[in-house]
Amino acid sequence: MEPEDGIIGIGSGGAYALCAARALYAKCPEMPLHEMAHQAMTIAADICAFTSHKFVFESL
Repeated sequence: MEPEDGIIGIGSGGAYALCAARALYAKCPEMPLHEMAHQAMTIAADICAFTSHKFVFESL
């Protein structure tokens, strides 16, 4: 599965994280991706009751 814009959200808070990541990318495309993902997940965790604030990031 490959998204058209290169941004994807998976899981219970995935839709919230996806929306936040798209908004962050539109406003700050120069932001490091790790920071963008962290901020998007923080926003998703604030909104979604099933998403915690404990994150583990792995990059390839």
